[in-house]
Amino acid sequence: MERLEKSDLWLAQWLKHQRRDDFWKHGSVCEDYSAIRCPVMAVSGWADGYSNAVFRILANLDVPRKGLIGPWSHLYPHMGHPGPAIGFLQEAIRWWDTWLKGDATGIMEEPMLRVWMQESVPPTTDCDYRPGCWVAETGWPGKNTSPQVFHLGFAWLGPEEKIEQSFPVSIQSPLSVGLYAGNRIRLAVSTVYWPLAWPSPEPTRLTIYTRTSRLLLPVRQKETKDKELRPFGPIPLFYAAVKNGFADRRMTGRFHPKIWCPRQESNLRHMD
Repeated sequence: MERLEKSDLWLAQWLKHQRRDDFWKHGSVCEDYSAIRCPVMAVSGWADGYSNAVFRILANLDVPRKGLIGPWSHLYPHMGHPGPAIGFLQEAIRWWDTWLKGDATGIMEEPMLRVWMQESVPPTTDCDYRPGCWVAETGWPGKNTSPQVFHLGFAWLGPEEKIEQSFPVSIQSPLSVGLYAGNRIRLAVSTVYWPLAWPSPEPTRLTIYTRTSRLLLPVRQKETKDKELRPFGPIPLFYAAVKNGFADRRMTGRFHPKIWCPRQESNLRHMD
């Protein structure tokens, strides 16, 4: 009870700092990448909200570093969902043995970045496995990638020379992107990102000028060396659960013609 009584309500602190001030900057590595002087292994998943940070870290640090991105959500890779999960514990031991013990594990002789290149699948709210294959880059930005530029036309994306004129477009709602070889590219822009970003105090309207706006996507050429990558180890076969974990989230709100006031009933996550 003492711990709970002295624990600040984090949401109240966040609401006091709704802009990027010193409260947020002190924990952001992008404010001074040179301040990091230790080796870094950055890990994330495509279904996680932090996958872009791995690329920024690899591009901006000047210390020994590794990057790993799988198909997972916000989970350890050996518990990864959607799969395939990997033997991440073995990779962690190799990393620590190299930098804490000085052992020659060979991990730093391997490519800087390993990524699960996902294949296209039909839209779904959840899946157990994402088809694809592991690819690697010796550095980042990768020498095997090049940007492909799409300019915004009237309800389509294409090269600048085929866009006859520019015109303003007003937007006021959701955000998502989806593409793969043989599929169409869909770009949606939003003025809100609830609940990942706190909404503005009043409705916001943006204007996009199409011809001068661009969508840049990296295109990676196939590498024969990708098939020669060292396979990851197996995931643990058994877990000893002390207590079953559970998660529960509920949100209710009262509606008004001009404002919606959400009230979060609970936000619990217990893993023992």
